[in-house]
Amino acid sequence: MLEPTLSEPKRSTWLTVTIVVLLLGVAVIVGVLVLTLGRTNSTTGSEDIDLTAILPPIDPATLPQITIDHDVWLFDRSLVGTGARDFVADFVWILSIEAEAVRTYDVELARAVTQGRRATEVAELIERNTELGITTTATYEFDEFRVVLVPTDQVRPQLAVVAYGIGEFTDTSATGDVTARTVDIAETYLLARARGGKVFIVDVIPPPPGLES
Repeated sequence: MLEPTLSEPKRSTWLTVTIVVLLLGVAVIVGVLVLTLGRTNSTTGSEDIDLTAILPPIDPATLPQITIDHDVWLFDRSLVGTGARDFVADFVWILSIEAEAVRTYDVELARAVTQGRRATEVAELIERNTELGITTTATYEFDEFRVVLVPTDQVRPQLAVVAYGIGEFTDTSATGDVTARTVDIAETYLLARARGGKVFIVDVIPPPPGLES
């Protein structure tokens, strides 16, 4: 997917959760769950896409450690108890769908899980890859999450998930040339929730001070 920024030091344990997007299909591996799917470009409106038909939702019980800041509970009582784990599971799920949208050049699918600046960046990446004949695949392996509030220029702060782990990104050209890179991930994913609880990735920024690694 969109390549995260590097962070040091490299985290040593990162095999707890894996999202794998392959060149010829999609395999999401969380614990013992493995499902392979194929997809072609979509002409369906983003609001009409059944995301569960693209990839199954993530089982919250399979996620690694999740920390919830106290002010998050005060901000949104639905995140008390198992709510925060469900919220993070939705984030991991839509991140994998976003990666599949890039792999298959599917702008409508990307719009189904992104908004704001992130939607623009993903659409631009898909446009670039289409023009250049590049196929981008991504593997995200997370070992820790933190649910936080991020101040914004709006009245209300933004819910976000700080995710830590490893990202592997591969670009395959039309002639078969492959460029691969592996980076440490320590990113803050700003998220929005629509009516009914649907989650969107709005932006990706560095972690708040003190949470860099």
